[in-house]
Amino acid sequence: MKRRVRHFERECSQAHKRVAADAAWCTERRSYYDLCNRKREAFWQMKVDAERCMPRQLWQSVDVLMGRGLAPESPAMNACNLHHFFDDRIAAVRAATADAPPPIFTPVPTGCSMSAFRTVSIADVTTAIH
Repeated sequence: MKRRVRHFERECSQAHKRVAADAAWCTERRSYYDLCNRKREAFWQMKVDAERCMPRQLWQSVDVLMGRGLAPESPAMNACNLHHFFDDRIAAVRAATADAPPPIFTPVPTGCSMSAFRTVSIADVTTAIH
């Protein structure tokens, strides 16, 4: 199902198939999300049914489902520490590149122009990257 969604996503990026592929992609994506939700629901329903006679295990599973029992946030991590981390990181990059030669740019050839533009979607960019 995931493969089919990705297939339609790729087809969406092709301009000549855009309208039909867009609708097909949305339909497939919705079907995929529905499948994932049904599987997730079935898994947890089966888990609860299997552990119905074991209250301790059942509560542990419920805690996992609710996200309880995760490691608490570190009190050492706060906005000031994060700010200092990035300041130090930027200073280190600047120090490492301080002696680098300046960038070299070449001029655009005479007569070269960009006269035609077209709208680019996120899917176009994503497809071009991959």
